[in-house]
Amino acid sequence: MEPNERVMRVMTHVNIGAALAVSAWVVWSGLQVGLSRPAPPDAAPPRIDTSDAARPQDCRCAAGARDAAAPPPPARRTARTT
Repeated sequence: MEPNERVMRVMTHVNIGAALAVSAWVVWSGLQVGLSRPAPPDAAPPRIDTSDAARPQDCRCAAGARDAAAPPPPARRTARTT
């Protein structure tokens, strides 16, 4: 038997084994999801932090204020009429 033929036979067996392993994993993971129990309805909802530290800050710059080191804004493109 030639080496190439031997390698092809081995790779065929490896490929079949990998396909069986992936299909078994898909079935197992589907069962894990399908048979899981949802949270009971009387479970407490997650606590939401309403302190001032958790609130977003207003980060808008003053009108027209720009960083001097920032590059200029891109030029506006206008429609061409020919």
